[in-house]
Amino acid sequence: MLIRDFRKEDIDSILELFHHTVHSVAAKYYSAEQLQAWAPPIDSIDKEKWLNSLNEGVTFVAERNQDIIGFIQMTPSGYIDRMFVAKSQQGSGAARLLWKKLEAKARILGIEELTAELSIMAKPLAERQGFRVIRKQEKLHNGSVFINYVMSKKL
Repeated sequence: MLIRDFRKEDIDSILELFHHTVHSVAAKYYSAEQLQAWAPPIDSIDKEKWLNSLNEGVTFVAERNQDIIGFIQMTPSGYIDRMFVAKSQQGSGAARLLWKKLEAKARILGIEELTAELSIMAKPLAERQGFRVIRKQEKLHNGSVFINYVMSKKL
């Protein structure tokens, strides 16, 4: 498995991975309406907006056999905006390696604390990586209400 920097040519694979992961892995936690709000059809996703966002801070991808199997994104302030691993790679260690690479980069950048608003499905993984829950919240996204967790980790 290779963890590397995001490249703009990764965008289509990342959007497919995001959409498929939300609709497969998250399906046991969220309603069909919530899944559609979170990950609408790929052709309706603003690719340029995602590309700009992924390029704004630090984004790493996990690759296996030249296929992108996961990615993690952090803003310049240390906010983890996105982290997804393909359903077929759940439990492979990809998420842990992505977290570790991102934490190492954050330390190099002088970031003292990582923060995130994490889904029900991501919360246990974040806790295993040393994050703590600040608060549980309800968040409106594309017309649907989601429960998520504001979490942080001191570096």
